Amino acid sequence: MTDIARALTELGVKEWVLRGNPTTKEEFASMYAKVTGENANGTAIESSQESDWGVTWEDVKAKADELEAGEPMRLLREERNMRIAKSDWMANSDVT
Repeated sequence: MTDIARALTELGVKEWVLRGNPTTKEEFASMYAKVTGENANGTAIESSQESDWGVTWEDVKAKADELEAGEPMRLLREERNMRIAKSDWMANSDVT
């Protein structure tokens, strides 16, 4: 299963906090915060205001669904690459 954190990363969202893996807009609103800066002690300042986020639940959910749909092909490519590497006599030779 593709998680929301990966979707946020794939969307290019920077400096955020996610506490859990939300499945609804309401959960996302309660679990997500955008880091908008830091205080004098170097502690992150988090915003729960949707206007500060730069992303919506709909954007994130659409990206998560897209990643989920592509997961079988990603796994297949990974398996293919592993098998090619094992059977490629040039990759396995000690010839330099």
